[in-house]
Amino acid sequence: MTAAAKIDGVEVETAWTPDSHWTVNANFAYINAVYAKFSNVDGLNPLAGLQDLNGKLLNNSPRESGSVGIAYRTDPYSFGRFTGRFDASYSSRVYFREFNAPLDSQSPYGLVNLNLIWQSPSQKYMARLYATNVTNQAYAQAEGSSTSIGTRYITWGSPRQIGGEFKVSF
Repeated sequence: MTAAAKIDGVEVETAWTPDSHWTVNANFAYINAVYAKFSNVDGLNPLAGLQDLNGKLLNNSPRESGSVGIAYRTDPYSFGRFTGRFDASYSSRVYFREFNAPLDSQSPYGLVNLNLIWQSPSQKYMARLYATNVTNQAYAQAEGSSTSIGTRYITWGSPRQIGGEFKVSF
């Protein structure tokens, strides 16, 4: 048997730089990705038998996703230049397995990241303070299953992280 899928969608992306200090970028994607011809047996529920999965969403395909970023960059000073950046992203529900069961999905979620960057006048040195997943959103990045023991396992996304880095360019 040959499997098939039908994928329709649209993606819009834009960037705007109103002046030498500000940059705004955004994107939005809508995708309708479904199995058009596919059947399978769920190893976690083999008693259900061969299941017709036509019309089920493809794995790892949110219907909607998007992001927005805003950056402000200072004028150059004798000691360097600063850039502050805010980024936010959103993903609608994602199914990790073709059966589209609630336990096989990640609910819609959003993430917020912040950055403050200093760059030396020569651009040889750069320091960055950052905070990722500022709201400490718990979310699954991936899910798998083990039919031999009849269970699911999840790879969680990174929790809130706050840190810094220093770079030297040679």
